[in-house]
Amino acid sequence: WLVTAGIAVMGVGLLGLAFSGLLWTAMMFAAFAGFGMMLLITGTNTLVQTSAEGDKRGRVMSWYTTAFNGSVPLGSLGAGVLAGTLGTATTLLVGAAACLIGAAAASFRLARASAQPARGEAAEVPVARDPSATATPRAAG
Repeated sequence: WLVTAGIAVMGVGLLGLAFSGLLWTAMMFAAFAGFGMMLLITGTNTLVQTSAEGDKRGRVMSWYTTAFNGSVPLGSLGAGVLAGTLGTATTLLVGAAACLIGAAAASFRLARASAQPARGEAAEVPVARDPSATATPRAAG
């Protein structure tokens, strides 16, 4: 849920930043978007670490870090090109829409995944128990 909340908070912050006309409101919404980004990064980092097997966690984290640090400059380049052609407010609106759509998709997927048993686990089936197997022994009398 931390990832989904982070995406949503970041999207709301970008949406407010796109429509802010005053410096103090822009700073408030930028801080809000930054907080959402911190939630997102923390959540994805935790999710990757807990999902990886113990003996492969170091390798998985190195690939995750490489992919994350390598994709940020490309995204910044794309946002800069978009802002140069469409304007800053429109670019912020595109980013906000992408975040909010991503948050909605992630929350639907999480809701669906929590309703199903985990992969590799069988659904819990009630088993009839033998009442004599749990009975306490009687004292000889």
